[in-house]
Amino acid sequence: MHLIVMTEAAQGGGAPEAALDSPSWEGLLQRWSPLMMRLAPSWALQEDPEALNTLAEQAWARLVWGRALQTPDDGRLPLEAWLVGDTSGTAWARLSPFHGLVGADRITLLPPADLQLSESESRELFAAVHPLFDSEGVQLQWHGPTHWRVAHESLRDLPCASRPRAEGDSVQRWQGRTPLAASRLLRRLQNEAQMVLHEHPVNRLREERGALAVNSLWLDHAGAATGPSDPQDGAAAQGPTTWLQAVRATAVRPWSQAHEALQAWVDGALVPPAEGQSEPVLVLCGRYAAQAFTMRRLPGGWRGAIARTLKPPPRSKPLRDWLQGLDAPPSGAAP
Repeated sequence: MHLIVMTEAAQGGGAPEAALDSPSWEGLLQRWSPLMMRLAPSWALQEDPEALNTLAEQAWARLVWGRALQTPDDGRLPLEAWLVGDTSGTAWARLSPFHGLVGADRITLLPPADLQLSESESRELFAAVHPLFDSEGVQLQWHGPTHWRVAHESLRDLPCASRPRAEGDSVQRWQGRTPLAASRLLRRLQNEAQMVLHEHPVNRLREERGALAVNSLWLDHAGAATGPSDPQDGAAAQGPTTWLQAVRATAVRPWSQAHEALQAWVDGALVPPAEGQSEPVLVLCGRYAAQAFTMRRLPGGWRGAIARTLKPPPRSKPLRDWLQGLDAPPSGAAP
């Protein structure tokens, strides 16, 4: 099992120092700080402000593919196809209802969570735009109030900015990173859906009670499950069963809710992996960096007993220092 643990700042929250000083965080830090003596640092990721995917998404893809990401992978991580578990090679993407806040010189993407969209409202809006997609042979599925899915061949290898990457920023800036020629059909359907949403009774009722209207749809996480991969490397080269197992064996948790997942990871990582299985990896993901770790193990039997007696514990940075470092901007960079 692999585990990615995200700090509050990595999820878009503010004031990482304040979060680390909160009672809930203090308890987690005290509980899990001794674990750092058993962990060996492995690979790391650094934040690129122009990257189309978040650090957590990049870490997940690296664990699934079993290789370092390359430049062509940016924005082409088939995360939705992985979640669907589609081994047929069909290209999928996530479609997220959101409110675009219109300003003087740009439209700002507000997080879909701000909508507080109910299931009934979402299903009504979904039913209203479904015929548009169906008429063009684009499969549209409802997965949750702010999580819809589309499947179409034009989504294969389509670079898209991840919605969490664009939240709070300009829609035009990030949507413009997807080549128009490759996304012409989906872009047209998004525009037509906006017109349907604008006049929908659900939105009129929401505006009357002071709630945000659903006025747009965000497309991301596009691609087929095999994804762009070096055929000589990684889980994707070993067939659909292997990558699907890798997806199911990887969990992503916010740090404040990671206690049970961390315990499960430790229990699994203490046991050497079976032949042919990868070493369990723990990734601490902050706002500006992510760091992977594996479990240090001593030999079993009498050799291990002697080693545990004679070998001093390895030096390791405290967990608080690791988390603060991952949330800190690089030297000379603006926070």
